[in-house]
Amino acid sequence: MKWTVIQKTENAQLESFGYQDPRVKAFLRKEGRLRCVYCAVHENALGGFQAFHVEHYRPKSRFKDLEHKLSNLFYACPICNRFKSNDWPDEPHEEYSNCSYPDPSKVDYTVLFELNQEDGFIEGLYPASKYIIERLYFNRPQLILERRQYFISQKLSTLTGNSRIQIQELKKRGDQQGRQLLAKLAETAIKLNELFIKANSVPLYEASDVSRKRK
Repeated sequence: MKWTVIQKTENAQLESFGYQDPRVKAFLRKEGRLRCVYCAVHENALGGFQAFHVEHYRPKSRFKDLEHKLSNLFYACPICNRFKSNDWPDEPHEEYSNCSYPDPSKVDYTVLFELNQEDGFIEGLYPASKYIIERLYFNRPQLILERRQYFISQKLSTLTGNSRIQIQELKKRGDQQGRQLLAKLAETAIKLNELFIKANSVPLYEASDVSRKRK
């Protein structure tokens, strides 16, 4: 799960269609690399293009003049979009020092958070990111699973790539130590694969995960 700065481009024709036009959503989808602008979950994890929403960064209920402006529209998952709703606590600060939403077209959200690769939980490094974690429920079960799956798959990929050369060299040696190292590599790969299968076997959502009550 990776964030990136969303490179916004102007398109007067698309804006004239209105934000509800499917062509606008398709444009934002490509611009956002098929990921939620906030939690960075891939659309495949939540039902694809049809399930995702057009998000008004500055809520249209409060910024009517930005309702159809592409600069204010982003591709977002239905969960983050629902939790954010028309929330706008304050204008963002450059130091992320207040409760606010940093502009995704100017800020790489990667700098706002610290991810624990072992348990999949995420922590905010600034007041703004701590607010986002709480408001958008960034440690909801499904996102934790997505992060765990991502890290495990990364480890498997690295292990597979590194092991090819190692396995060839160890097979050439043919000694006892080489055989022990080969067995250890195989054991590690099996454990990682088991973790990956287990992570993917857990249901993505319970009803309570998408209807959390506000404090």
